[in-house]
Amino acid sequence: MSRKSFKDENEFIQSIRDYIDYCNGKYRYPNISGYCAWKGIHRDTFYAQKEANSDAYKKVQDILEDEAINSPNADKTIKIFYLKNKYDYADKIDTLVSNVAAPSHDLSKLSNAELKVFKRLTKKVEKQDDIKDPVQ
Repeated sequence: MSRKSFKDENEFIQSIRDYIDYCNGKYRYPNISGYCAWKGIHRDTFYAQKEANSDAYKKVQDILEDEAINSPNADKTIKIFYLKNKYDYADKIDTLVSNVAAPSHDLSKLSNAELKVFKRLTKKVEKQDDIKDPVQ
């Protein structure tokens, strides 16, 4: 069920750009529901463009995402909320793994030279762990 509401992809893309200009003039935050109300179409018609005019739909989504990031008409909190919910943005979570037991190896098979290298490398790793782990 494709509802093509635009004569071509350029008209669809230009109408989004016109809507963004309208929002910037009225200090509004551009979004799909606002666009549909401004254009006088239902959201189903907007989303139908994904099938009817796939390339233009993707370009429009990119334009709206860029505007969501760079719009002067919303504070950071609103932008973060919108991007997480509409464009699947997520917080980056870094996990620091510490106090992990090293695998046990039979060191008796190493030569004296290899043992010295092993001890030197172990000390380097321990120093790096001390620097990287602020909790300890």
